[in-house]
Amino acid sequence: MRAFVLPVFVAALVASTQSWCAAADEHTNVATRFGPVETQPGADRSDIRFRGASLGQVDGNASLVKLTVRDDADYVLVAAALPGPQCRHRFTLPRIGPGDEATMSQPFGDCLSGFGARRARD
Repeated sequence: MRAFVLPVFVAALVASTQSWCAAADEHTNVATRFGPVETQPGADRSDIRFRGASLGQVDGNASLVKLTVRDDADYVLVAAALPGPQCRHRFTLPRIGPGDEATMSQPFGDCLSGFGARRARD
């Protein structure tokens, strides 16, 4: 089930990036079954915290949206709005629970960079 969850989230985000970000603009904390998740903004980065302990940091100003999934864990979408024109939105997906377990995915989003790009054959 876990291997299937992240690709489904990514597909949903790619289809409706703007609506996710509009919904996320207001939320700096969410309740999960295992405890609260919150953002603490800094100068250039936001700290993502679970039960007061840092899970990690993301670039930009972050907002949270709790995702409903039938799984043994809860998922929170971290939507970071970035000021640059090439990378406006970056997402991270923390997996919360069960118990004290909490992990964050690698960042993903609509960053448009030509680094490493090359022409495909035919």
